[in-house]
Amino acid sequence: MSPIPQSFSPQHPIGVDAAKAYTPTSPSKPKPKIFDEFKLTDQVGIVTGGNRGLGLEICIALLEAGARVVYSLSQSSQPSPEFLLSQTYVTDMDRGPSLAPGRLEHISVNVADQSAMLAAVQEIGDKEGRMDFCFANAGILSAEKASIDLSGPEFEKVLSVNVSGALFTVQAAAQQMRRFKSGGSIILMSSMAGSIICRVSLVNR
Repeated sequence: MSPIPQSFSPQHPIGVDAAKAYTPTSPSKPKPKIFDEFKLTDQVGIVTGGNRGLGLEICIALLEAGARVVYSLSQSSQPSPEFLLSQTYVTDMDRGPSLAPGRLEHISVNVADQSAMLAAVQEIGDKEGRMDFCFANAGILSAEKASIDLSGPEFEKVLSVNVSGALFTVQAAAQQMRRFKSGGSIILMSSMAGSIICRVSLVNR
């Protein structure tokens, strides 16, 4: 297997490549790089479904890792009370002398609306001048009905958010990454299992 190119990571060499490059006679001992690997210093990104639940937890974690700003994209017209508390929390967070205060922003947009998603994320790119990461996290499921009882239109609504919405989120972010020629990370997930399915299952058991 050919060695991993240096452009793969700013911390290169890492892992086995670092072990291969090291000799016991080196003037300095090796140091851990894993925490530097996960730094997001000055990075910009989006999290769908970030108004509450797991999505909001992800937003805070990304800002703790050094992101400049995280945009929460949600179809909620207003940020939730816990979002507003989190916004104050991350703004006041002491991230060390080398980092300015992080920003947590809310944008109201329907992830199932492709044109609206493309426009919203392009506006972020216009404002911030970069796009580094994307969490396609928004997900829905009827809390009142079991999946086996959903009608066709009800199931189509679930698919519009959980499948089409995930695709439109990825398209919007990837187009900005291509625009800025920066690359980036795209993560596909869904938060509904944590906040709906497990809770309802426990209540109905």
